[in-house]
Amino acid sequence: MGEGGRQYSYYSYAAAAALLHSLASQYPSLASLSTTQAQFGLPPVGKCKDEAGQESPCLNYVLEITNRSASPLARSTRPQIYISGALHGDEQVGVVTALELCRWLTERYESDAWVRFSTVWLLMPVVLPAHIALPSTKSSTQHA
Repeated sequence: MGEGGRQYSYYSYAAAAALLHSLASQYPSLASLSTTQAQFGLPPVGKCKDEAGQESPCLNYVLEITNRSASPLARSTRPQIYISGALHGDEQVGVVTALELCRWLTERYESDAWVRFSTVWLLMPVVLPAHIALPSTKSSTQHA
């Protein structure tokens, strides 16, 4: 059980992408969502199922969390903290931890001075999205 009695579970690729999109949409002054494919011209990393269950390219999402109202110069001089969800895509605990950290940072930003510290958080929860898209032999609850 997590904070407030919240139950944590594994995420599918579609659920992870949906959460990141939702956080970026809910907190536009704090969160910006991009992909390594868009930033660096990298190819997709396999095929995944989207929220509608349709096959689509697997993308590597990166969520940047910082006070986006500061000037670009001020943001560029802030220390950056990079969090990777997993080195091996089938190791779900890192993915869940990084996604929940994204949620925690955005939800607590306004009320927690430690979170607001002049830092740029760069979070890449799913490093190998095609791997979490594969059926798992682990017995667990999974976000659909």
